[in-house]
Amino acid sequence: MPSCSRPVMTPFWREMCAVRTMKFLPFETAALDEVENKFAWHRAEVAADRFPGLSAPFQALDFSDFLFCCRDDFPRTSPM
Repeated sequence: MPSCSRPVMTPFWREMCAVRTMKFLPFETAALDEVENKFAWHRAEVAADRFPGLSAPFQALDFSDFLFCCRDDFPRTSPM
């Protein structure tokens, strides 16, 4: 049986934002409404202090309930 666990936000994104200028593009409210209504995919607010360079919070799709599934022989430790 496959092992499953929730993904964890890796430091990669925070580190990349610290060394490169990143521009986060918010979703339009109507687009988030449509995705939520059609697919029951909820939105989440990304706090302004989540990544370097953000000046205000913004709405995005919520990836918090995605599962990571792998084979039983997948290593328990990873270099990531």
